[in-house]
Amino acid sequence: MSKPRAGSAHAAPGDPGARSRPESRALVHRIAAALTAVALGAGLALVGVAAPASAHHNTITGVAACDADSSTFDITWTVENSEAKVEKVLTSSDPDVVPVGTEIGKNKSEKFVEYGVEAGTYELTLKTEWSNGTQNTDTGRLTISAANCGDGTVKKITFCHATGSATNPYVRLTTSVSAFFHAGHIDHQDKRDIYPAFSYVKKGETIDVAAQGDQSLLQYADCTKPFDWNWQYAAPTCEALVVVYPAGLPAGQANDVNVRVVVDGKELTLNFHNNSGTWSGTKTFTFAEHPKWPNPDQWSIRWIQVAGTNYHWEGQIDCGVAPQPVKVCHWNTDGTYDRAFMSVADFLIGHSLHSKDIHSAFSYWFFGTKNVPAQGDQSLLQYEDCVKPPTQLSLPAKPAFVDECGVADDRILTPSAVTGVEWNVTAVAGGSATATATTKPGYVFVGGETSHTWTFAFTDVPCVTTVPVPAEPQKTDECGVDADAIVPPAAVQGVEWVLSPVTDGAATATATTKPGYIFADGTTRHDWTLAFTDVKCPPTTIALNGTPTRVDVCGTADDRIDVPASTDLITWKIEGDHASGAAKAIATAADGYTFEGGSVREFPFTFDLTPCPKVIEVPAAPDHIDRCGVEDDAVTLPAETENVVWTIEGDPTSGAATAVATAKPGFVFDKDLTEKRFSYEFTDADCIEPSLDGSLATGVCLADAPWIFFDVTLIDPDQQSTGRDVKLLMTDGTNSHTIALGTLSDAGTLEGKVLWPGASVAEDGVTPTGWPGWEKIGDAWVETDGNFAWTRALTSATLEVNPTLAVDVTYPPATPDCATGPKANTTTAAAGGGTGLASTGFAGTTIAIVAGIIVIAGIAFLVIARIRRKRA
Repeated sequence: MSKPRAGSAHAAPGDPGARSRPESRALVHRIAAALTAVALGAGLALVGVAAPASAHHNTITGVAACDADSSTFDITWTVENSEAKVEKVLTSSDPDVVPVGTEIGKNKSEKFVEYGVEAGTYELTLKTEWSNGTQNTDTGRLTISAANCGDGTVKKITFCHATGSATNPYVRLTTSVSAFFHAGHIDHQDKRDIYPAFSYVKKGETIDVAAQGDQSLLQYADCTKPFDWNWQYAAPTCEALVVVYPAGLPAGQANDVNVRVVVDGKELTLNFHNNSGTWSGTKTFTFAEHPKWPNPDQWSIRWIQVAGTNYHWEGQIDCGVAPQPVKVCHWNTDGTYDRAFMSVADFLIGHSLHSKDIHSAFSYWFFGTKNVPAQGDQSLLQYEDCVKPPTQLSLPAKPAFVDECGVADDRILTPSAVTGVEWNVTAVAGGSATATATTKPGYVFVGGETSHTWTFAFTDVPCVTTVPVPAEPQKTDECGVDADAIVPPAAVQGVEWVLSPVTDGAATATATTKPGYIFADGTTRHDWTLAFTDVKCPPTTIALNGTPTRVDVCGTADDRIDVPASTDLITWKIEGDHASGAAKAIATAADGYTFEGGSVREFPFTFDLTPCPKVIEVPAAPDHIDRCGVEDDAVTLPAETENVVWTIEGDPTSGAATAVATAKPGFVFDKDLTEKRFSYEFTDADCIEPSLDGSLATGVCLADAPWIFFDVTLIDPDQQSTGRDVKLLMTDGTNSHTIALGTLSDAGTLEGKVLWPGASVAEDGVTPTGWPGWEKIGDAWVETDGNFAWTRALTSATLEVNPTLAVDVTYPPATPDCATGPKANTTTAAAGGGTGLASTGFAGTTIAIVAGIIVIAGIAFLVIARIRRKRA
């Protein structure tokens, strides 16, 4: 029996239900679909269930190749089409690697290269469509390790890539050096790319590349120098301000100048405004020409703002009669002071109410003599920073420290207290410790230092314990030398022993004290050399530890002699070459040992040199096709190779065929087989024509709008249909209109709803805004022959997929709860054959909500009843 195709189901032979059309889905499912449609119309949200995966797929694999010169990788992606149909790429996660629109042939593979990537994990995701309309999304993933690729670093370059656009001439990119050259940026657009000078290594040689283009543009994200809003203008004089406006200043950014002056202790702002546009070039603003200028005898210029720049001039230019200076220590919020000499006017504006400022006494005239008393510590006015210099102290003496055997008692002795000085002493760690003397506020060491640190080093000489000097060790000296050795001495606390093996008739023993111990004679080591005799022992007879075996098969490649493993007493070796037809195994006893009959045993072997046939892999099974009928049934043989010949016995159209793979002379398959057979049976069942039996479409009035509910099922067990798109063709015998309803799912179903032609709803998807055969003129609705008016009197409607199905679709009639035409503003008779209902215009939110729920429930039952009638 042949296997059924993916996506189809074949009944067993003799089954009375074999190859019958599948039954329509249960009525309960139809009711659920209708209720879902009603819920959606009422503004409810439903969660969709993912469609089953398609059998069509691609296999996407990646292989990375290291470019050691740049320490980057080039990924070769292989995309293998699994189907005997041409496919096209609809979307690509990296269109630069796999462009959208790329086609891959039937059962073909295409390769695509991604250049200059770093170590990491990469994915390639493609959504494709086959020639039969099936779509699927597949992903390939590759993880790349940086090990064994160049020096482990990735060389990158940031550059401005020329786009050729007048409005956006450059984009700023960062790529590896490898990708930079692969993409052709070195000569792009007549060398209009901008890049810095850089070097890279190629085949062990360092290559220098000179910079190209305006290097200053590399610092900007869009490779375009922005307008400098921090441009500055010259300081003012007592009479005027001269501004030289820069080129390129944006419109509307140069039509205001504000000058702040102080006159008679009061601030005055002069505003120069350009009512006709933007100033440019060189512009002089004369203060006396301003209508608010008071013509004072004495004034100060303090602050200027020129629109179109972030720079504001700040300072003080005193004009007219020179003011009496006032010495002030101005208090800052961080507790510090700034000393300044200022005019009386400035003092009265900014400092007269500062309670923490320090200033001298002074007088001034303002319609009479005014006396201002001194404030604060007058002694601080003599210092530039209004701070009394600190008291200088002599650097304290270096502290003492304790350094004894071991580290337990090591420490720095705490220094004596010194006026104006704080001490910080650390504990001993890692053989050192520190003592730091820091001055308190108001004090410094001579020379201006405020902190001084002493570092102390500590020794780690261990404290020792005395142990007795050990006696000379004992030894074992018998016949031969195998058992000769120094007897290990008994363990003694604080002592380590090192015993050498016996060599050339002697061995040594060394006793060494452990850290913290010493021998009683003041030493830390004692050595003894002991002599050993070499009286030979009589030879000992031993038995063989096994016998050798021979492996002799056709040819010589696998011929061998297997010998037991050599031991301390027996050494095995092989002499001769089995490829020549003869070899032998030899066992030799160690010195002092012998076998029965001598110290050497030999085992000769001969070998058959007849060559073997070459073993090749058993071929994989060929592809075969078993469809309805016999015309398309076939066995597809693999291509012949230099070792295998393929033939077909029988005929698929007769119901059975066998593909035979025969090994050519000198070759065999596994287990010495020379032939492999693959048998197939083919059915001859009639093809079932596709149909849309059980599908339906019906008109429904929903929330005062006409809708078409549809539920389509394609019955096509033998995949005879050539289409997947569903359409609804409507006609009244004269006019016709086709509505695209959507595409069938992988399961061959489609259900939902669409607005009736000529109808429309608001953005909420529910509130009606138009009806077929109606037109709104001003505030009134008027019936018309246009806007699909003819669809309210259909003569026929057809669902089209290939196959087609005639359905009974009529314009939904109005009901007391649902109008399929515009409502009047007052109670009137319905126009146009009853397609509109009157509205009384009552108010009542709660009643409206309850009524809306009742209407939706009624619509649901209406849809269910109509579906039942269609099914009947």
